Amino acid sequence: VNDNRLAHIGPRYEGIVTKVNATVGDAVKEGQILAVVESDGTLATYELKTFISGTIIEKHMTLGEPVSRENAGFVVADLSTVWIDITVYQRDLDLITVGKEATFRTSSQDRTYSGKISYITPVVDKHTRTATARMVVSNPDGYWKPGMFIMTEVVTEKIDAAVVVPATAVHTMENSPVIFVETSEGFHPQHVTIGRKGSTQLEILSGLEAGERYVSVGGFVMKAELGKDSLGEGHEH
Repeated sequence: VNDNRLAHIGPRYEGIVTKVNATVGDAVKEGQILAVVESDGTLATYELKTFISGTIIEKHMTLGEPVSRENAGFVVADLSTVWIDITVYQRDLDLITVGKEATFRTSSQDRTYSGKISYITPVVDKHTRTATARMVVSNPDGYWKPGMFIMTEVVTEKIDAAVVVPATAVHTMENSPVIFVETSEGFHPQHVTIGRKGSTQLEILSGLEAGERYVSVGGFVMKAELGKDSLGEGHEH
């Protein structure tokens, strides 16, 4: 949740809740009446209105409930932007700075999204020895929900490389890295030399030319088929 777009709406005086007009998940507009409270002192009623437009993410009021100024009746959040907080280990703090680019996704997504680090906490948690880096992300369709677990990668350095492939494209055969490359007779394993390694991508120094077609995902099926063929050949008499 973007704390800068968060509102706590509670009663101004002690009283009894006489009407509740909204609940968790409701989209509300600035100035909308969320509840009505009857004051204990004057018996006059007053309305609880939201200060911002957004979505109700917490509700702590029920009809007939006695309330006081200590009660947080509702919490309203503007979810058109959300914060993505990234845990940064102490050893990595020198690599993560404001303005660095980052990609993020949920564990169930293949598609990645991009953003930039906008804030880093000035202190390190004494228990976890971690700091928090933050991105402010646009969320117009409400897809990103507060509390989601997000996988992020921060770009700490950009290096030019002629050929870069997903790590899923590389397999090991006969103790050597191979990529299944397209030929006139289909896809066949091609031995490659690996250079620098990222968390999801690998630099290829030789064995694959820029522009060549190859299997990026699912090559293990081809590897398994080749293994069956080899096994069959080994049992011929």
